[in-house]
Amino acid sequence: INQIIDEAGIAKASLYSHYRSKTDILLAYLDEWAEGFVKNLETHLAGIKGAKNKIFGLFEFQIDLYKNSDYVGCPLLKIKAEVPRSETAVWERIESNKKHQRKIIKKLVQEMDNKSGLSDQALANMIFYLLEGSSVTATVTSNADEIRNALDALKKLI
Repeated sequence: INQIIDEAGIAKASLYSHYRSKTDILLAYLDEWAEGFVKNLETHLAGIKGAKNKIFGLFEFQIDLYKNSDYVGCPLLKIKAEVPRSETAVWERIESNKKHQRKIIKKLVQEMDNKSGLSDQALANMIFYLLEGSSVTATVTSNADEIRNALDALKKLI
């Protein structure tokens, strides 16, 4: 809280006149982050034709995101690691954001000609796991090539 008021140049009372608790501040941050993430993702995918290419575009978007953030990783996962399970509203908000990402992938899988031999749900799950796993690995190694390697593997699979 002190860091927020110092960087914002406001009084603690002013901060708490807008937010009742630290949890409310965190939820507002999560909402703003998710809104920006989805908007930027939709803008990125809008220029890509075809569901399969849009799926590949999810990985390209993630690569750009990591390169532009100096490989700091997913803020949702960082927050979840720091916030106790008793903060159910925060945990639910984070899970909701991840579910939304899964829905985007599933919708794209359903729109493409799936010749992978997997059900649409199984393929969507695999793509989500490839994207999430490679993103975490990219954070650990500070190397977006991890996501690129997952993308290359996915291109061979579908």
